[in-house]
Formats: sequence, structure tokens, C-alpha cells
Amino acid sequence: MRSEFTGGVFGLLGMYILAMLLTIFTLGIGTPWAICMMKRWYAKHTFIEGRQLRFDGTGLGLLGRFLLWWLVGILLIGGMIVLLIVVIMGDGGFTLSSGTDIDMADAGNMFGLWVAGFALVVMLYSLWLTIRMAKWATRFLRFN
Repeated sequence: MRSEFTGGVFGLLGMYILAMLLTIFTLGIGTPWAICMMKRWYAKHTFIEGRQLRFDGTGLGLLGRFLLWWLVGILLIGGMIVLLIVVIMGDGGFTLSSGTDIDMADAGNMFGLWVAGFALVVMLYSLWLTIRMAKWATRFLRFN
């Protein structure tokens, strides 16, 4: 028996548009339902050894996790922004815990480090979130 995916470009495009509209018109609250709608579409078009997959997850079931993951992201990114504000808007300088003074002339270097740190935090958060979502979604995949 063969495994195959039967979805098409226009079907996927239509699902993306519906998911985007749901997310936009609900100001993001509908995102868990949009995610489930997309997962259901992918499962419906996936056959493994002749058996069709089915996705049983619900937007309401994802909502609590989604809000928690969103809060973690806000705290991480917010913390990085606060750190940037402290560096830029500081009193002209600050002292590291080692006792080394940093003046605003070094702020450009600090900003470069901040950008690199921010990119690293966003990348790691994105990877973590992708794994969390995959673990959640896999719990709701079944064979028809």
C-alpha cells in the first residue's frame, strides 16, 4: 500500500485565506481554531498505507495552551525590550555585576549584543513553540 498526500494548491490557498480571515477578524483570539482547521485539512488529505488520517483537536482545547504560549513569548520578548530600554535610556552608564563601568560610548556595542541576543531568544522560542505545537497536535491524530 502507498502513502500519499492528496491536497492541492488551491485547496490549501483557500484554507490559508480562511484561517487568516478568522485570525484577523477575531483579533487573534480565533487563532487556535484556525490552527485546528489547518491541521484537519492536512490530516484529511493524508493517507498512510491506504488509511486516511483524522485530526480530532479543537480550538477550545488549544486555547488555554495557546494563551500560555503567547504569555511566555510576551514575557521573553518584553524582557528583551526592557533590557534594551535600560541600556539606551540609562543614566549615561551602568555598572556590571563585576564592577566594570559601561558608558554610553559602549552602547553601540551593547546594542549589537542585544540584537544578537534578541535574535537568539526569538529563534529558540520559535523552535520550542514548534515542538510544543507538534506534541499537542500529534495527540489528536487518528486513523479513520
